[in-house]
Amino acid sequence: MTGLRRNCSRTRSSWSARPHQLAGYARHAVAEVYPGVEVHANMIAGILDQNLKEKPPYMLGAEVVWLLLIGVALSFLLPALSPVKAILVSVLMFAATMG
Repeated sequence: MTGLRRNCSRTRSSWSARPHQLAGYARHAVAEVYPGVEVHANMIAGILDQNLKEKPPYMLGAEVVWLLLIGVALSFLLPALSPVKAILVSVLMFAATMG
């Protein structure tokens, strides 16, 4: 519970927060006080537009591992299938990988 303070007394305990925390504001590089809902809206818009400002640093490694896993799985699976099924599985795996 970030930003909340617990005020303890002998008879009761209560939770309190500062006004800017209740309103959902946060400090960002964009502005001193930036609404949290605005941050979420910008992230969702970037995801839908496939225009994120920055990829996480681990993304390249994750993509390489994913491609290796798919390649190993297909190398064991495809020889056991008929040609039509092998093509179908390959197309489905390509579609799943490309999104």
